[in-house]
Amino acid sequence: MTKEEIKSKILAVSKFERVEELKRLLFIVEEINRDLRYDTSRRILEVGCGNGNVSRGIASMGYQVLGVDIDKESIELARSNNPLPNLNFRAEAAEDLKEHGSFDAIVCTEVLEHLDDPTVVLNYVKENLRPGGLFISTVPNGFGPRELLMTKPQQFLQKNGMGDGLLTIKRALGYGHGTVQSSNPDLEHVQFFSKARIVGLHREAGFRLLKFGHGEFISSVFPYSIFSKRSESLQKLDNKVSDLLPSFLSSGFYMSFALE
Repeated sequence: MTKEEIKSKILAVSKFERVEELKRLLFIVEEINRDLRYDTSRRILEVGCGNGNVSRGIASMGYQVLGVDIDKESIELARSNNPLPNLNFRAEAAEDLKEHGSFDAIVCTEVLEHLDDPTVVLNYVKENLRPGGLFISTVPNGFGPRELLMTKPQQFLQKNGMGDGLLTIKRALGYGHGTVQSSNPDLEHVQFFSKARIVGLHREAGFRLLKFGHGEFISSVFPYSIFSKRSESLQKLDNKVSDLLPSFLSSGFYMSFALE
């Protein structure tokens, strides 16, 4: 299957619109296809699936996919938008799903930065992934442009009683509240990963790095985002530039691992 054919399939079922979101989903799907070779009998789990966009993109390839998330509202939305018979969603914590070694691939995208102890999820993945199985993990670069210039200042203002004012300004500039990724109202980032730390955490848990990729550069950083969110061409350029830059300048990290 060509990259364009894959894009067409995932666009048909995903509500992602931003170039970075589609770039991340394409990285995930291509790594799964490379490892599982389009064997539609293979089982795949997405931990922290949110509204189900990534799970639907994976399932569009024909794999048997299960998405789990603790946020019931997100799962209800994921179910209501699910047209695929090979995809199911459950509202439960990943650590409560005991299916030891039964998944051929596990995906955890934009989740670990929200957890007080990311090793809980990494250990769960290790227990429930088959030997030699594929693990795909993506996180924001905790010291990249987006986290330093957007996430950290926003969370500082919210913690100091200025969240309502910030929301009013964002709405006036055409920005919504929340994300297409999840309906969970609590999306605070409590972990800020460097490349060395996030890869190291995975290695300590027993995973071997297969591929490392970059997210966007400054597409989501104000004030550049005012223009980029209205221009797909600017977003595409920004993401191409990010691929050429050192990892510490990327706003996000994409990683695939094999379970040793």
